[in-house]
Amino acid sequence: MLTVTLTGDAELGARLDGLPAAVLAAVAAKSAALADQLLDLVGQKLSGGVLQSRTGALAASVGVDGPTITETGVVTTLFAGADLKYAAIQEYGGVTAPHDILPVRAKALAFLVGGEQVFAKIVHHPGSRIPERSYLRSSLAEMAETIGTEMKDAMAQAASAFGTLTLAAGGYDVPAGINPITQLHAQEMVLPARLANPMRDMLSSYGGGGGAAGGGDTHLHYAPQVTEARGDFRQQLQGHASDLMAMIQSAVRSGSLKLAAG
Repeated sequence: MLTVTLTGDAELGARLDGLPAAVLAAVAAKSAALADQLLDLVGQKLSGGVLQSRTGALAASVGVDGPTITETGVVTTLFAGADLKYAAIQEYGGVTAPHDILPVRAKALAFLVGGEQVFAKIVHHPGSRIPERSYLRSSLAEMAETIGTEMKDAMAQAASAFGTLTLAAGGYDVPAGINPITQLHAQEMVLPARLANPMRDMLSSYGGGGGAAGGGDTHLHYAPQVTEARGDFRQQLQGHASDLMAMIQSAVRSGSLKLAAG
């Protein structure tokens, strides 16, 4: 089977990476339309333009697979030939292998040699030289400029229709009234409005009440409740040992607690 694949150029493939699905779908649709145009051109070549049609089997074998969106771009494949042995040699040219010709519907073969009719039960054919009659590659070459231009235009139009991508790295609070297309990154999280709005209210209240967002001091109070009997007090302290140690270390660093030299 012969194939011709439309993937766009390297620049287009690089720009496809990370774009929204809707943009990729628009580019894929253009790829499919161009493949149909290429298919029509191949059909014309197989119907007298390059090859004369006898059975129509080669023309009927031509088809399109895709478009498929991959990691590197949009792939659309035009194929021809399937199991037809002569599909490749007609496209590229070449020499057929020596072979024997046997009668199929009669007891002997009949043909003319030097104007005289000859009969034979078998003919040892030395092979034939078949000239190149390209129908796939020649069609692609004729449409190469159109394909490149229209794929780039489709990419640009699709991207502009959906606006400029916004990167959410470092945090991004979407203002009311806009719906931007955003490029997310690993380990980032998007909250729905029902969760994001209470979060905004909480942060706003914290910032306006003298917290870190308002530029004042932040005071953290630790007041463990001891309700067990006196015999359990040691166990209670051990349960909060890490918290107590952290408080003591913080107090020493800030200077509010001074340790006497031994």
